This record gives sequence, C-alpha cells and structure tokens, in this order.
Amino acid sequence: MPADDIPGVVVTGAAGGIGAAVAREAVARGYRVLALVRQPPADPSVLDLPGVRVSAAEVTRQDVSYVVARALAEFEISRVDVLVNAAGVVRHGTTLAATSADNVVESLNVHCVGALRITQACLPALLRAPRPAVLNMTSRHGSLALASAGGIPGVEVSYAYRIAKAAQNMLTACLHQELAPRVRVLAVHPGQVSTAIAPADADRSPAEAARHLLDLAENAPQEWSGRFLEPPANFLKW
Repeated sequence: MPADDIPGVVVTGAAGGIGAAVAREAVARGYRVLALVRQPPADPSVLDLPGVRVSAAEVTRQDVSYVVARALAEFEISRVDVLVNAAGVVRHGTTLAATSADNVVESLNVHCVGALRITQACLPALLRAPRPAVLNMTSRHGSLALASAGGIPGVEVSYAYRIAKAAQNMLTACLHQELAPRVRVLAVHPGQVSTAIAPADADRSPAEAARHLLDLAENAPQEWSGRFLEPPANFLKW
C-alpha cells in the first residue's frame, strides 16, 4: 500500500496507561502509529510493536511542532486519521491554601497548551485524511456544570487538574468551531480507567478504553464534533 494510503494515528502520553493501550489497539487495526512519549515507555512492549514509531516529544516545549513534523516525515506518515491527545499530569492540591500556582500553570501547559501544540503540528496531515478525528482526553472533573453542582460526592477539588481540563474542553470547542466539518473534534472522558492514577471507582481497563476511543474515532458522526462525551455515547454537560 502506498504511504499516502496507510492510515495513521498519533497518540501523546504513550509511555503507559491509555496512551500505550491506544498504540497497541491502533496497530491491531492496521494503523501506522506515532507514539509520543516524554520518557522511555513504562510498558516496553510498545517499542516492539511493528508499525509503531516511538518518539520523545515534550508537549510543553515550544519546538515540539518541529519534533512531531520531523517524526511524521521520518516514519512516512503522510496522513493522520486519528490524533489522541492523552498526555497529562496530576498535581495534587485540594484546598486553596495547599494549591501551588506553579502546578496550575504546569497542568495548563500539558493538558491544554500541549494539546494545542500537537494539534497544530498534525493539522496538515489531518487534512490529508479522508475523515480525520481529534480526541482530546479530558475528564468528568473538567465539567463546569458538575463542579458548580457540588462535584462528585467524596472526591476532593484538585484545583490544578480541574482547571486544566476545563481549559482543554474550551480548546476542543474552539478547534471544532474552526475545523468542522472537515475535522471532527471531541472532548472525551474515557471513563474511570484502571491506570497508575486511577480513581477509586475505576471500572475499565486501559485496553477497553482504547477500543472505545478508536471505535469513536472511526464511527462518530459529524454532528458529535464539538461535544463532550464518555464512550460509547454518554454525552456530558460542559
């Protein structure tokens, strides 16, 4: 198959958890995958997957667009059918007094500005795909409606994480406003996933979450673009 015809996936945060699971699931579906990591994968099996190129790319760096563009060219990914912005950090601070402003800024830089940078870098390749999708991995905790209603019983505030995810949700809305209908852009809460930073009510494995994410990227109708949802079709309030 000519390189131009091979569907491509780019996933950030691929050192483990959902990101690594997306890379494995995408390869199983026949995609060529660029797995972006901040450091060597915690799950080394990702390195051994045929069809996966692992590249070090720090989403908070100003030059990450050049790094990603070079990696796409070197791995001969000319089109990106699916971009999964899964890179994230969790910084604790559940009271105003205990919250570090630096942690808030760092979280915004990773979850929101980092996703913006990667989407900028991938946009030319996204526009070469027939039906591209950008999935921004957000959280139920980024919902202003949920927070203003009192949040989830028993779950503390976590200022930096919630503020960053709410900002990422606005990024999703902005990207949708500009890029639809050519590119579908969704804010996706993947569910309560059993990862290293899993919530107490985690009930979904990373592999299951990855299957749901790629099902969504492949099958979501255009009218779902710009929406906030949990797969397969549970729409959430902003």
